[in-house]
Amino acid sequence: EPIAYVARSRLQPQQYLISHRTLDRPTVIVSCGLLNFETSAYANGSSLEFQDKFYEYRPGCGKTKFPREVEHSHFEKYPNDAKIFLESFKANYPTLCRDRNIIVIDNTRFKNPGLDYSLRGHLGIHPETLRGIVESEHFEVTNAPLRRLRSDKPNLVINVCKSGRHRTVGNAEAQKDPVQDLLYGPQGPGLWDDRSRPKVEVFHLQAETDWNTLCDSDCPSCNLTSKANRLNLAKAYDRLKGIIPSRTTEAASTSAPKTATTGEKKKARTQERSDTEHSE
Repeated sequence: EPIAYVARSRLQPQQYLISHRTLDRPTVIVSCGLLNFETSAYANGSSLEFQDKFYEYRPGCGKTKFPREVEHSHFEKYPNDAKIFLESFKANYPTLCRDRNIIVIDNTRFKNPGLDYSLRGHLGIHPETLRGIVESEHFEVTNAPLRRLRSDKPNLVINVCKSGRHRTVGNAEAQKDPVQDLLYGPQGPGLWDDRSRPKVEVFHLQAETDWNTLCDSDCPSCNLTSKANRLNLAKAYDRLKGIIPSRTTEAASTSAPKTATTGEKKKARTQERSDTEHSE
């Protein structure tokens, strides 16, 4: 069914501030939605440029705006939307973006679990949703921009899908441990024993404003430490190992020639060049 959004935010801008603890992390991974990132509780309200360009008025509907369709591989098809998105994101979250190496991940390549009535009421960390992401044929291509992560500079990874409730949430959580371990080195006694990593933090920008119709925070299904999700995260880890730079490969890249890639890696690198235009 079509979704309509009020032209201006139903909330006062910037109801909440992102904590210094989060801002102090060398790498922050966020999830957000194309249709609502400008009106999250953490946006400062300075820009609705994406809404103004992406939404349209319809005759007889007053001040209600209707969004265009968010399509599969949306930013690849509409690079100008990607440019406007990043400009407006920087305007709405200047402190979060300041002095960071910004990488945008377009999660619209993944199947939208919001179309599945058994999953739409759960977060993107429901085991079935997360499995669909980490086993997707688009997983490496979608995450290819992570090759540009840097250990010598703060990073901001912006995961975006339609509404910031499913695909971006799952993929952001799947990125966390591999980024920590490969880019900075493992922390804690074991890979899955410590979910609070000191160098990397995941932050969900739509949680305060757009998760109210989803399952509760104590939903037994949407638990990252469940057996099913441990397997999902392990699969994601294995598939991201060839994408995320490690301290060793970063050092070697300055002196050793790059080797040719084939198959999925070659496809991922091709897509990365396209996605570079959408990031900073």
